Amino acid sequence: MVKTTKEIIFQYVWVFSFLAILLTNNIFITPESELNIPLGVVGFIILMGGFFVMITPYLQFIGRTSYKKGENFFNMIDLMDTGVYGIVRHPQNLGWAIVTASIILVAQNIISIPIVVLTLILIYLGMVYEEKQLITKYSEKYIDYTKKVPRWIFF
Repeated sequence: MVKTTKEIIFQYVWVFSFLAILLTNNIFITPESELNIPLGVVGFIILMGGFFVMITPYLQFIGRTSYKKGENFFNMIDLMDTGVYGIVRHPQNLGWAIVTASIILVAQNIISIPIVVLTLILIYLGMVYEEKQLITKYSEKYIDYTKKVPRWIFF
């Protein structure tokens, strides 16, 4: 499956946003005396939880054989609706959103807030775009799945 320009943009927007947050934090760094260390620790714990949520679907793919040999496992033949995908439709994106949102607590920098908000909007738009493709690929089966499982935990 050849990726379109739009897919490539959505795929890498999170990495660039994450780097932008780190860069702005280093340029406009909050003096250490003004950092709230407990808040930063909570943010780091949330960040690690986000990474766990993000890798859980990959762990679920290990040993799965419903993809063609030699192809990327994202080009699944069958719709995966069990395990973590039975709880939330986009676990990787949820993980990225948690990681991105936790940056506000870790960075404790006002500059990171608009970057995080923009990144969360782009993650959401990427999910909407991806779902259109999945409806095309799996048709009625995916539409039924969307009625049973939320896009993210909260909506």
